[in-house]
Amino acid sequence: MTRVDEFDNFYRATRRRVVATTYALCGDRQVARDASVDAYQRAWRAWGRLRDSSDPVAYVRDQAAKLTSFSRGVHPLRKRHDDGGDTALLGALHDLDYDERRIVTLLTVAGVDLDDATREMQIDDAIGMELASNALTRLEAALTQPLEQLESRLMTLRDSVDTLELPEPDALRRAARQGGRRGAAILVAVSVLAVLAGGFVATNGDALATVEGLPYREKMGAERPDVILDAHNIDKDDLLSLDQVERLNPEQEWKVDATETNTENTTPYSTCPPTRFADSDPLKVFVRAYSTSPAGERVAQSIEVSRSQEASQEAYTTLRDWYANCAHPRTRLIDAYTVKRPFGDFKIIRLQSYRDPARFISVGLAQSGTVTSTLIHEVNGTEPTDVDEFARTLNDSIARVCADSGGECTNDITVEPALPPVTDQYPSFLSVVDMPPLGSIDRVWAAGPAQEPEGFNPAASLCDKTDFSGEQFSEVASRLIAIPDADDLPPEFAVAQTSARLESDDAAQQTLEGIAAAVDGCGDSELSAQIDEREDIDTGGFVGVSWRLSFETGEDERVYYRMGVVRRGSEITQVLAPPSGDNTFTAEDFGAIMERAGQRLAYADE
Repeated sequence: MTRVDEFDNFYRATRRRVVATTYALCGDRQVARDASVDAYQRAWRAWGRLRDSSDPVAYVRDQAAKLTSFSRGVHPLRKRHDDGGDTALLGALHDLDYDERRIVTLLTVAGVDLDDATREMQIDDAIGMELASNALTRLEAALTQPLEQLESRLMTLRDSVDTLELPEPDALRRAARQGGRRGAAILVAVSVLAVLAGGFVATNGDALATVEGLPYREKMGAERPDVILDAHNIDKDDLLSLDQVERLNPEQEWKVDATETNTENTTPYSTCPPTRFADSDPLKVFVRAYSTSPAGERVAQSIEVSRSQEASQEAYTTLRDWYANCAHPRTRLIDAYTVKRPFGDFKIIRLQSYRDPARFISVGLAQSGTVTSTLIHEVNGTEPTDVDEFARTLNDSIARVCADSGGECTNDITVEPALPPVTDQYPSFLSVVDMPPLGSIDRVWAAGPAQEPEGFNPAASLCDKTDFSGEQFSEVASRLIAIPDADDLPPEFAVAQTSARLESDDAAQQTLEGIAAAVDGCGDSELSAQIDEREDIDTGGFVGVSWRLSFETGEDERVYYRMGVVRRGSEITQVLAPPSGDNTFTAEDFGAIMERAGQRLAYADE
């Protein structure tokens, strides 16, 4: 059976129940239909890896659930109920906490068992059982019906979506391809639990858990582009030696935890990837894990040997995209580098996990011929590690492969700062991986589509009221980024970003200055407004301003916003973080958001 036939059969067999489950979760049939179709389009784009997973429909349900939060405004529960719907049941469902509502819909409408539901939600069985019990008790009280009748009533939600028109498989696949080319959707809320046998202990989202420009990539260690690595000579002896790893921190005592060559193992060995290997059918693989004693630093190296150059190139792209689109609680992209080499560049991506313990993560990626290589270095704390030393170790990891492949190798490398790696979709907008943690909330950010704003600019403040309307503006689009299932946030909370293109650099600068003047003078026009902080932004590549604004809402009561605007060439973008209760962005956090917004404007033509 071809991969097209496999997907088409999967789609036909599961689509109605997915739509019904999403409907029970969001309370709006049309929203559920649109979110589910979008989720299946994402599944088709990721079918190369999903087809081998144990439960691809769980991926679709999860994507659809996240997408409903951005379909109708910024309030995730502000949905309209269709005529004829069981509004009492839907209302009672939406009175539940998000996790309670989700597990009930999974156990009833989706028809999955408790083990699968808790795995999909990434929670313990005991917590899942408690959530389900609390939810059903609250539903029984709200609807004054026993459990048996409630279950039957929930099941009837499946019938309520039968009249919805869903696209045929070929139309859905065609739309998915078109959407991928023009940037119509982004993969959010990726399943990112990491466990590797061999010394790394996995918990929910731990990095390295048990064991572009976009650079032009030539053949590693090959002086001529037509020299291909001889993959048959590569074996586990080509992995880094303990002496080479020790250079990352000579003051620590290092040890090898495990070396593995099992192509069937699917457990991720680092944060961000949803599975162990980027090539779903590698010829051979080598993974080695190293750690310090006492614990504090970890290294993992992986070599994937593909069956063709095309498969290896696809694996490299998949691997890069996993990190570029990383969706993980309290984890953000810090910076990126290109390691310039005479025979092909490497990519370094650095992330920070703010979970306990905090971890600074360096990722090195390279590809040549049929070989894809990955190096991970993880250190407890928030202090950035030496990127030059990491680049030398990454080059060492390739030098061994190069020597056994018959190529000519090099130690001539230069490390240069690079733009953040391009995201799958909407590359000129902020993405999940760009967002710092918000207070103490330990949940994944989720990003909605970038689309033309409906009637108003959600990123404007009461001070500037910018609407980006008029003939001088083009390519106007807005995007919302939120944490839909965070109970500690106001339900309407979402970071808003609006971008536009002007006719010239000067016109964009005038727009920026106009916004700045309106905000700086806001206290004169809005008597309740105060500007508590103001920061100019000038990195050489883009310029802008950010503020913290507050507005009086009552006697001795104020609400606080952060807003910024940056310009890069003729592109301009505005970002607004609304009040978020006790969990707020610091000035440093929001400054990092605005810097990343300016960096990503470089991809405006992607």
